[in-house]
Amino acid sequence: FFFACCHWLVALPHLWPSEPMDTKSALVIIPPASRWDPIQHLRRLYDTGFERWMPHMTLIFPFASPDAFLPKIADVEAVAKSTSPFAIALGDVNAFESTGAVWLAPETEPPDAMHDLQERLQEISNTIFKPNVHRPFTPHLTLGRFATDKQRIVDACEEHLQDHDYQLPFQVTEFHWVTRGPDTPFTITKTFVLEGSGLSRRPSQTLPQAINAQHWDDVAAVQQVATKLRLWLRSHPACHHPRSRDALLSHLQLLGRVKIFANADSVFRELSRGR
Repeated sequence: FFFACCHWLVALPHLWPSEPMDTKSALVIIPPASRWDPIQHLRRLYDTGFERWMPHMTLIFPFASPDAFLPKIADVEAVAKSTSPFAIALGDVNAFESTGAVWLAPETEPPDAMHDLQERLQEISNTIFKPNVHRPFTPHLTLGRFATDKQRIVDACEEHLQDHDYQLPFQVTEFHWVTRGPDTPFTITKTFVLEGSGLSRRPSQTLPQAINAQHWDDVAAVQQVATKLRLWLRSHPACHHPRSRDALLSHLQLLGRVKIFANADSVFRELSRGR
């Protein structure tokens, strides 16, 4: 029995992946460059990682070294090909007490889209190296760091962002493997395109620009935006399918949740009349 136990103790390390985690490698979602200005303004002031990172939402970090990841690229590509694009709106300013980070909370449509993607990528990551103690995944985009003056930085971020349309949703159609050298910033090493065929998630990708950066807070404005959206639907054959129209209505609901439209519910009702 003693010798059998010794045999298992010797063999056990080989039964579990033991590749070291690499802090110079990550899987991330990067917001479109058109949304960077207000975020970068705050990161330049408050984020100690400003020079090292681009604006991003982490999916997996630390991740695998290039040598360890190359054999797994096909698995990650398979995840991307089976995942549909989804919408993200950057919501409220929050803070992690444990890490001293100030961050924006992304809201997604469908609601669990980012969690689902991260979970599938985490399964692949777990085949490369032994998982750490499980920590719940909290989607976030870091704006800065604090030591003792958390509320001052949170207030400064909120004040700066209220003058910008940072909460307008954008479509996530890809995620990236980013890497860096010992003394160089992260850059994109490979991009994985989301190729899933979910009809209900695509129309918000091309919402008419006419509705951007507006606050529809009276009846006339509500009717105006509803009319524009209705005309847009009629002129886009790909959106004639009922499920596609439902997706646009769902997108308006998302806008309402992040308080972009003062009367999003009214827009929703007006648009529903013309279906």
